Amino acid sequence: MLSRFEWLFARLVLAALVATTGCGDSGGGGPVEPPQCSGQQVLCGGSCVSTQTDAANCGTCGNACGAGFTCSAGQCQPPPVACGAGENRCNGACVNLQTSASNCGNCGTVCGAGLTCSAGVCTPVVMAVCGDGQLTGSETCDDGNMQQNDGCGSSCQAESGWRCESAPSRCYRQEIEPNDTAANATTVQPLSSVWIRGASTPSGDVDVYQITLPAVADLRITTFDGSYTGTAPGTCANGIDTLLELRNEAGTVLESDDDSGVDFCSAISEVDTGAQRLPAGKYFISVKSLDGSAIPAYTLLVEVTALCGNGRIQGPELCDDGNLASGDGCSSACTLEKPMEAEPNDTPAAANSVPAPFLMGGALSSTTDKDVFRFTLPATSDLELETFDGSFSGSNARTCASIDTKLELLDSTGAILTSDDDSGVGFCSALKPGTDRVMRRLPAGTYFARVLPFDTAVTAYSLMAQVRALCGDGQVTGSEECDGGANCTATCERAPRCGDGLLDYPEYCDDGNMVSGDGCDNTCAAPQGTSIEVEPNNSIADANARATSSPSVRINATTRIVSTLSATDEDFYRMELASAQVVRLELFHNGLNRCDPGLAPELMVLNAQGSMIASDFDGGIRTCSALVLSLPAGTYYVWLGQPQLLDQVKYTLEVSFQASAGQEAEPNDTAATATAVSSTDGFVRGAIATSTDKDFFRITVPQGRPLSLRAEVIEGGAKRCELDEMDSVLELYDSTGALLTRDDSGGRGDCSRLDGTGSVPAHEEASSLAPGTYYLSVIPYSTTSTSSHSFDYRLSIILR
Repeated sequence: MLSRFEWLFARLVLAALVATTGCGDSGGGGPVEPPQCSGQQVLCGGSCVSTQTDAANCGTCGNACGAGFTCSAGQCQPPPVACGAGENRCNGACVNLQTSASNCGNCGTVCGAGLTCSAGVCTPVVMAVCGDGQLTGSETCDDGNMQQNDGCGSSCQAESGWRCESAPSRCYRQEIEPNDTAANATTVQPLSSVWIRGASTPSGDVDVYQITLPAVADLRITTFDGSYTGTAPGTCANGIDTLLELRNEAGTVLESDDDSGVDFCSAISEVDTGAQRLPAGKYFISVKSLDGSAIPAYTLLVEVTALCGNGRIQGPELCDDGNLASGDGCSSACTLEKPMEAEPNDTPAAANSVPAPFLMGGALSSTTDKDVFRFTLPATSDLELETFDGSFSGSNARTCASIDTKLELLDSTGAILTSDDDSGVGFCSALKPGTDRVMRRLPAGTYFARVLPFDTAVTAYSLMAQVRALCGDGQVTGSEECDGGANCTATCERAPRCGDGLLDYPEYCDDGNMVSGDGCDNTCAAPQGTSIEVEPNNSIADANARATSSPSVRINATTRIVSTLSATDEDFYRMELASAQVVRLELFHNGLNRCDPGLAPELMVLNAQGSMIASDFDGGIRTCSALVLSLPAGTYYVWLGQPQLLDQVKYTLEVSFQASAGQEAEPNDTAATATAVSSTDGFVRGAIATSTDKDFFRITVPQGRPLSLRAEVIEGGAKRCELDEMDSVLELYDSTGALLTRDDSGGRGDCSRLDGTGSVPAHEEASSLAPGTYYLSVIPYSTTSTSSHSFDYRLSIILR
């Protein structure tokens, strides 16, 4: 029996056990086990919960989120805000998947450095370049320049009082009513040109505009309808009939016009006496309806076509030295002043120093007298030098009475760059950039002009020098490709920029975009299989060296070669034929399958000893050259040169080793029995047996884009085209048998060629042929001699 003390001690132990284990009397059951929580859950109030997401125990047990709040990552979050139209929720935020650089197209897709999100795709960032004519970034206008006071300022923001539209931007001033008289005229200031929007309302309204010319100037003033934006040929719709007047400050009408513009609109130009060589001062322009009726909207264009003192030679100006001071060779009215030479000046060391442009007077006292003038070109320039007789003042008639001169241009060392005897008026001399390439793109520096008598003394002469293009003056003139802007070099040549639509060396193509798969890839580089010329290759010896050098430039398979050819350059390429081949050689200018105006290199194929086999100068697209020849195995040389001494040109030489497409199968005298030819760049053999023989070939233009055809008859045996031993006619028919076009002697000699390739094809009917069936027929020319009625031939066919 337990003592009272032992019994109490047992009760205490039992109570302690109950408190620590949670066991006790449950109405007759055994002890209750606590819940076992898994993972990241914890026990709160007897239940297992996640404090990361449970709104009643957010972050810790008992921390309840307020009404509408949710628990996320152990934090109470406010109720979500509804996303707007076009937005999606990404990581709790509303974003536009079309423009979000952090969620481009899909949540979590991040655009890398230099990329932005456009239409849900990461694309390269287009940097805003003020003055490039493209409206990008924060620009509100871009008119292609960085001048002030023309509506679009130097930072490409619209200037106060102007409205600018489109790109390149056209900026307009708006008339301010009332402006019916000179006293309340709307003031505008055309430093070069200004566009004005106005309306002549109500009936009988007259609109007057005041301009101020700071120096001698020429004006051109034109009206159009109110919808005209200047980006297309002028329009004068909606029954507009204007009357335009130009007055001086005294109110005298200098010029007026009714209908010299488009339709019934008006135009006053610098060729009108009252609008040329206007002195500095105020002038007023009035616009009204001819019959007094209302004009709901019109556009007025005021242009200063020549402004003395702006440093640009414009219109009738012979000089413009950027100031209005006389006595410095260029007067305040931008006419050349004519000082006389100072003897002795027979050598460059003793030359008279003069500014360019200039007009100098002089005399050559004997047949050995020489007059030398030193001048400086501040930048890359096109220069014109010309002599006249002593009566020439710069503004009167250009005459050359009773004198005979010789003219030379010397460089800074005194070496002769170019010379002329009688290219001027009469027996006077002229060196002009239009006819003498040396006078184009002269580098900045010192030069000498030397005047000599041809065979007798010259009592009096005038020497005029004019700068026809000056790089850096902001005007694209002469041989300049550009003048200013982000894509223009310091010598006024366009810097190559893929995607600008302008082809500049070393670009192979430029279609105005940077999309691949459209014929010109996003690098504007030459396609695979194209070689780049390696200089020097001005001789057969050079061509042999280039064929074995690294990188090797030689022709031993179908290939393309891109290069430039200057006026005095000639290019040789070694061509190696391991077996007999039909070789097509074709020149392109400014990209593949193009021949822009201005290219005239001659193409020749020489044998291993350097003797000419064949030549051509215009057998390709436009004025480009092309030859198709059947050659035995051996070594040959391809020569390119410019007999006409033109400027540097960029060319592509395409050489195709044409594969045989088989031989005609007689009878094939009709389209129904035509021999099928499947090749798009190959040849088929045939023979004309009699004067009545006809050979038909069926060709198929495959599905897809239209293709153009070039087909040519060449030799197939001993008889030669150039020797008139074979005389063919080539005809093209459509699928119904209707004749599309024919050619007699368009190829070499009396052989035939049809060419529908290029932007200006020789045979338009063979250009851009729709997919389908066509027929080519080869027949002998009906009036040829009996000996040329029969001949073996190859028919070269290319579809591109």
